[in-house]
Amino acid sequence: MEGEEFVPPPECPVFEPSWEEFQDPLGYIAKIRPIAEKSGICKIRPPQDWQPPFSVELDTFRFTPRIQRLNELEAETRVKLNYLDRIARFWEVQASSLKIPHIERRILDLFALSRIVTHEGGFEMVCKERRWARVAQRLGYPPGKNIGSLLRSHFERIIYPFEMFQSGSSLPHYKPKHYDGEEVDKEYKPHSIPLRQSVQPSKMSSYGRRASRCQPDGPEDLAPHPLTTGSLLISAVLPLQHISSPSSSSSSSSSSSSSSSSSSSSPSFS
Repeated sequence: MEGEEFVPPPECPVFEPSWEEFQDPLGYIAKIRPIAEKSGICKIRPPQDWQPPFSVELDTFRFTPRIQRLNELEAETRVKLNYLDRIARFWEVQASSLKIPHIERRILDLFALSRIVTHEGGFEMVCKERRWARVAQRLGYPPGKNIGSLLRSHFERIIYPFEMFQSGSSLPHYKPKHYDGEEVDKEYKPHSIPLRQSVQPSKMSSYGRRASRCQPDGPEDLAPHPLTTGSLLISAVLPLQHISSPSSSSSSSSSSSSSSSSSSSSPSFS
């Protein structure tokens, strides 16, 4: 390779169209295409003082801007966001939603918490050696505020099931402990209180607690009044009795015969 010299490639063709040729820029490019394809690249110098028209329709053009935070451009931040996305998808499959807790008015960094606990030997080792206060200090929290217990509760509730799922192990049955100062996260419950409040109560449901004083005391209060409900039922049922049973038809025939006899006995005024 020492005897070989570098041979520069040939320069690309340069085109300088006139005003007449460049009236249609796309047509001119199609015209010089056979020449430009031989070199793979070309340069076009438009006429002097040539300004391309603005092709964007200002009245109809719409676009959605994207917020790009400068502190999220690092590679480590991208790994952190991918980790949070995997946890969110895991809890979404479990019919829950991921809610990142706050400790000391700071959003808990779940990715950093997982890395520190893994570096300390894992969840079981940290619990056995009681290193949660050390984990809290490594996360930058002040000592002496029982933050280690809160970190253990959040790790056991959010991260530990996800890590057990990744390792292929079965999650042991346990009851998560709640410590003083911890806010119970109800976001993970599939039947949360807002969901139950959004469901309209059934018409056949029992009386509520607040309406217990309005509930009748005994079955005697539920008896229909003879002058109201009974009269309405009689007026509604009597016209259909001749269809329902033969006894009702006989009674209706007797009543009709009595009415006819009474009508025949009455004098006529014709």
